[in-house]
Amino acid sequence: MCLSCKNTDENSGIVETGYFFEKGNGIFQKYEKISEPIAVPDCSEENRHVGYGWVDSLTVSNDRLYIRGWGYLDGIDSTYQHAIIKIASSDGTVQYFKAYPNTRTDLIGFQNNLENQNSGISATIDITTDDLKKENIEVYIFNENKWFSFQPEKDIQYSE
Repeated sequence: MCLSCKNTDENSGIVETGYFFEKGNGIFQKYEKISEPIAVPDCSEENRHVGYGWVDSLTVSNDRLYIRGWGYLDGIDSTYQHAIIKIASSDGTVQYFKAYPNTRTDLIGFQNNLENQNSGISATIDITTDDLKKENIEVYIFNENKWFSFQPEKDIQYSE
């Protein structure tokens, strides 16, 4: 679910909440889509591409890592892209998790390009470590057999 707001000076914004709603038995139920572990992606160097990305928020709460942001490959329509989150632990274990796409209409104005609107990233990952560092997190964007990766610049925020 996205929340949209517009204030009096014509600035607007969209925030991805990370919540989804499902209709069942005549009522809507709120749930979080948990990112599933996946196999190691193919990141051959010859398929690396120019891209852009940013992590808007990086939060740990109740043994879950919440990542919200955006990313896309330059010159490639983001409609069919997918994102993967890589987490390396201090013991050398590396895991990859599926991230879920969402629409980011605020990015249409970035480089005045409609191709960027589906570049939102949302991941909710169950974690069992207390030593998670932003340097151990990497976001991968895949599209048309090309890829790009970036690391969060924001610090991890912890909340109860």
